[in-house]
Amino acid sequence: MKNRPSWSNLNKWGKNRVLKTSYFWFFLVPIAAKALSKIENTLDFYIYGQYLEIFFELPFSWIVFYFSAVAFSIASLIYQKYCPLMVREYNDYDDYKRTGRDSAYLISQANQMRYGPGWIDDLRLEYNPADPDTHHYLRTAFWDLRDYAENTRRLWMWSCCVFFLVGFGLFGYILIRNLVFVCGFILN
Repeated sequence: MKNRPSWSNLNKWGKNRVLKTSYFWFFLVPIAAKALSKIENTLDFYIYGQYLEIFFELPFSWIVFYFSAVAFSIASLIYQKYCPLMVREYNDYDDYKRTGRDSAYLISQANQMRYGPGWIDDLRLEYNPADPDTHHYLRTAFWDLRDYAENTRRLWMWSCCVFFLVGFGLFGYILIRNLVFVCGFILN
C-alpha cells in the first residue's frame, strides 16, 4: 500500500479470490475440529512392514489458521458492505466508460453519497453525448465523485485494513512456524 490505507489500496485485497475463500475455512475448520475430536488422538498402522502413526489432534496452527480466516472474513464483509461502489467497481474513468454508464449513474451515486457540489445539477442539465466538451465534463465529474468516495467511511476503511493485517499477520505466523519446524526436522 502507498503511504496510507485507502479504499483503492484495499481493492486488491477485497477482490482477491483466495481471500474470498476465507468464508469456506471459517466454517470448515470447526467442522474438522469437531470430527477429529471424536477420533482417538493417534492411530497406528503397519504398512509393508513399516510402522506408521497418524496424529488426529487439532494442531495449534489450525487454531491460528481459523482466527486468520475469521479476520479475513470480517475484513471481506466490511469491504463488501462499506467500500464505496464508485471505488469498488471502477479503477479509473475508462473502466467506467466501458460499462456504458452515463451521467445518470454519476448523479445517482452522488445523491447516495450526499455529495454536495453544484456540478450534479449542471451535469443533469448540460450532458449531451454528442458534444466532446461534455465528455471532458463527465470525466471530471467522475474523478471528483470517485475522489470524494475514496475519502468517505474512513473508520470502516481503517477497520477493514486492520482485519486484513491481522489475517495476514496470523497467516504469516503459521508460515514462519511451519518453516522453522521443517528446517529443524531437516537439520536434525
